[in-house]
Amino acid sequence: MLKPNILILALLVSFSGLAQVGIGTVAPTADLEIIARTSLPVGEHNGIIIPKVTALPATVAPSGTILYLEGGANAGFYFSNGSSFQNVTDILSASGNGAFFDRGTTTDVTIDTSSDAYRIGRTAFGQDSSNAAIVSIENETPAGGDKRLLDLENRNSSTAMGTNTSLINGSNTSTPGGQKAGALLSISSTGTGSHVGIENNVLVNNSSVVENYGIHNIVDGNSTAMGTTYGIKSEVGNTNSTGIRYGVHSTVVNDGTLNSYSGWFQGRSFAIRNQDATDGYDMPTTSGTTGQVLTTDGSGTASWSDVSANKSIVRGNIATQWQSSTGSSNPGDYLVMEFDNETIDTNNEYDPSTFTFTAASDGYFRVSVHVSSNDYDGDTTHGLAIYKGTTLVSQDVRRHTNIGSTSEDNINRFVTDIIQLNTGEIIQFRFNDNFATFGASAEKNYFTIEKI
Repeated sequence: MLKPNILILALLVSFSGLAQVGIGTVAPTADLEIIARTSLPVGEHNGIIIPKVTALPATVAPSGTILYLEGGANAGFYFSNGSSFQNVTDILSASGNGAFFDRGTTTDVTIDTSSDAYRIGRTAFGQDSSNAAIVSIENETPAGGDKRLLDLENRNSSTAMGTNTSLINGSNTSTPGGQKAGALLSISSTGTGSHVGIENNVLVNNSSVVENYGIHNIVDGNSTAMGTTYGIKSEVGNTNSTGIRYGVHSTVVNDGTLNSYSGWFQGRSFAIRNQDATDGYDMPTTSGTTGQVLTTDGSGTASWSDVSANKSIVRGNIATQWQSSTGSSNPGDYLVMEFDNETIDTNNEYDPSTFTFTAASDGYFRVSVHVSSNDYDGDTTHGLAIYKGTTLVSQDVRRHTNIGSTSEDNINRFVTDIIQLNTGEIIQFRFNDNFATFGASAEKNYFTIEKI
């Protein structure tokens, strides 16, 4: 006969074998239910520790057996399918039901920190995410599919003063030996539509009183580097380009009452160069004064000059009586008239010792000369001429027929013309007569030369 206490224990064991088992609960709702404790003594933990082994059993275990393999590259959870033990991680990776795959497959991505992960469908990252990751996105949708690769929307509704928002905030703190870029875009030539590297559409609040920018660059704000630095550098077109090309095209539109500038350049200098940069001008960055004109020194530098200083204006006359001494009618034998005094010479171009005007710059010149002799020579030929170097340009040559004894019968000649001169070319005045005398007179015997 069994003792009473042994009988009671046997009944309890039999009852427990047929009922549900609870740990931490008196009313289990499954075959086995474990309730975690909210307060644990030091050294105790919630959870279940699966049997740990250093090697998987050599014999087949019943299906459903779970073990944890410790140590080695294949450590992890294993379960028996009745014929062998399977690594739980390998099973999950080969399922094909994960969110990310190995490239070019539908196999779940290899689980390690260096694997590349890919998705075929659209991926959305948390709406309120405060962190960003290094992400590569490739769009291989067919025609008619999505046209944008990445859409960003910042819905921060804070209006607090000092609140700054941005769609993209990047910081490149790398230390490369080559190029270091904030954004690097490469747009291929395929497609017949408009190709745009960057397109901005920035709307401004009607009550805005601050500066607004389409593009705002701050480049090299603190270095002493010797290298060339560009705020914006554009290289547009090629030698085969046939359409219109603009390096910079700017259009500013307003209501006509506000200041507007299609371009504003601020700096030490401003240069305009031709296509291959072999010619052009460095423009002045000063305003100049009233009446000044912009001129060039011929070697690539432009500056402001007074109109009178830049424009050739010369007036000269005979200050010492001069007499011609040839009766030849050949213009090549005309004598150079000795206009030995100049009263105006803005560019110091007339030499009263050689009676020669030398052009200081290229241009067109209005040249006039007037003479009146002190005598009234007989019925002979008298000629007044303007020479460009040794070339006769204009002349007044005729016989003097008004022979008499009054000053009105003196020999009077006048010639005027417009002559093109290059820098360094000269003008002289010549006369032909048999001993005609011209007195010292700024009113009768004078010439003028003016660049127009």
